[in-house]
Amino acid sequence: MKIAISWFGFNEDFLNKGQSLQYDPTGFTGTIHSDIFKPYAIDKHIILCSTDSSGTISDVLSKKKKSLSEEIRESFPNHQVELRDIGIDKND
Repeated sequence: MKIAISWFGFNEDFLNKGQSLQYDPTGFTGTIHSDIFKPYAIDKHIILCSTDSSGTISDVLSKKKKSLSEEIRESFPNHQVELRDIGIDKND
């Protein structure tokens, strides 16, 4: 099984940066799925996510993770995607 592992792009996967929730299909994760997944016969993509113990971006982080997951699953229904919180705080 071939697994691609990448980091969640808080700004890189969304348009207008910051707190925007508009997914960017030309961003880092979208490019993995459009340009790399099929040619390299990737079976699964694991996206590693940090946490926010300070709570300054928790709501936006949660919404962006949900949006990214939904967009990838909708755009690439045959691609297996898993978001994993890895317990590393964004400030570490």
